[in-house]
Amino acid sequence: PETGVVAQTHARVVRDNYDIFILPGEGRERGVELRYGKNLLSASMPTGTADMITRIRPVGKDGEGNPLYITKNNGFVDSPRIDKYPVIYAKRVEYDVIVGEDMTEEQAREELEKRANAEFEGGCDLPSISVDADFVRLDLTEEYKELASAYALHLYDLVPVIDKSAG
Repeated sequence: PETGVVAQTHARVVRDNYDIFILPGEGRERGVELRYGKNLLSASMPTGTADMITRIRPVGKDGEGNPLYITKNNGFVDSPRIDKYPVIYAKRVEYDVIVGEDMTEEQAREELEKRANAEFEGGCDLPSISVDADFVRLDLTEEYKELASAYALHLYDLVPVIDKSAG
């Protein structure tokens, strides 16, 4: 699955009984938008912190296979955004950094700190955000019957949700 055609082309596979189709994986923008006062009835934007990390304790291995920790900041690397949250989300992360002939303990500790900072640059310290929207399908209403094809929504479409009062 990591090296196949679907993974390489970012496609998606659709099976219809005995027929298999490989389709573009990106969502499509058809120009339809959900706007408060027009077709948006309600929207909620839940955020999740289950996978969020604001403090990492990076762990490698010394020459004998024992755990190797960094010595700065009591063994932790803090996110640049750690002060933006009321709670610290800490996690121990093991990296494949091993002290050996080509790496000293000090170099290994620097590599552990570098890898933890790379996790923060990748966004592990940001909450997950989703939008749940309840809206009226204008393409199904009598008033928009003639414009039904312009307001039709399909699976995997990308649709902006606009509510000026909520930002």
